[in-house]
Amino acid sequence: MKSTYFYWFAFLFGFSTFAQNHFIAGYFINESGNRTDCLIKDESYLKLPANLEYKSSENSDIQSVRMETIIEFGISEHIKYIKRKTKVHVSSSALEDLDYNQEPVFEEQEIFLRAIVEGSANLYFYDGPKRPAFYYQMNGGELEPLIYKTYLLDGSYKITENNTFKKQIYSQLKCEGIQDSEIRNTKYKERDLSKLFIAYNECQNSNYLVYKKSQGKLDLNVSLRPGVTFSSLELLSPDPTSIVLGDVDYGQHTGIRVGVELELVLPAGKNKWAVFFEPTYQAFKASNDEPIGIFEYETTIDYQALDLNLGLRHYFVLSEKSKLFINASHAFVINFGDSKVDFDGRSDLDIKSQGFFAFGLGYKFMDRMSAEIRYSTNRNLLGEYANWNTNFTSVSAILGYTFF
Repeated sequence: MKSTYFYWFAFLFGFSTFAQNHFIAGYFINESGNRTDCLIKDESYLKLPANLEYKSSENSDIQSVRMETIIEFGISEHIKYIKRKTKVHVSSSALEDLDYNQEPVFEEQEIFLRAIVEGSANLYFYDGPKRPAFYYQMNGGELEPLIYKTYLLDGSYKITENNTFKKQIYSQLKCEGIQDSEIRNTKYKERDLSKLFIAYNECQNSNYLVYKKSQGKLDLNVSLRPGVTFSSLELLSPDPTSIVLGDVDYGQHTGIRVGVELELVLPAGKNKWAVFFEPTYQAFKASNDEPIGIFEYETTIDYQALDLNLGLRHYFVLSEKSKLFINASHAFVINFGDSKVDFDGRSDLDIKSQGFFAFGLGYKFMDRMSAEIRYSTNRNLLGEYANWNTNFTSVSAILGYTFF
């Protein structure tokens, strides 16, 4: 059993590594000013990697270019980074590093800036190692930092703020559509600052662009998921060497499963993560081929249950229409019907199944149709008996249709 788990997880790991290579239209410009239009690996790029991975076409090999040789790159209207030499606030914003100096300390550095708004007035963000910072640029002019600093008041440990960025905005973004109260209440945060820069560009009738981070959205899907289950069951007696009783192998059997799934797609990772809850009907009925023990007992097992699967799923986008997924879940079991092991000639055993884990991989098309292979680990059907046990595992082939 342990070796089965090992090979299963090894397969899923290799599968996920392969599936993550999704590329979308973008470009980059090198230090010589040459622009390359290409397909860039689809990532959030909230933290810049050492190398930018790209492909010249959908079927070409993956290439990489060192980030240090790039001065600009972008992906659609979601991401744009520019490299500029500018003033960088080098003092730390960590609480333990605060000083009594109100004025920031700047050094000239070459840095990458993430574009937030571009138009007549541009807003950029720098994710520095010591503190985050915002920069602005007016009508293609000089790039300037929006100044904000926390510091300690002299003779005390009280923290106060240098909000010079509000004065900068007031002097630069003069517009009837921006009220003084809006500037006074603005915090040194992307959401607040971007609102002001958008308002100014609209006031100037400027052609502007807002780069929206692809955060995803919370989404609820309801799917019908019928399928076929291939199960194997072995009844393990208290003494398998006994001449009175012995183990019973019921062999492989095929059954029908019917499930209804509620899937909550999470905003995290651009809608690539989801939690799901899937009540599923399962049934297994079989008899032993040969009588067991000296009394030649015949047995029939009749098992019906509702498996309540609660799990986590991860999607790997292949294209706008298709994606692969892997999932892991734990099932709580509700037994119903007259589920039991029926012995001909001795007391029957009532079935009270315990929970189990399941692991699956699948494919989804157009966010409507899906297919999945799911492996379910051993569930002990005789959990209330100290001496009896079962080996009951299954593999299911599941088809799904998402209604909404």
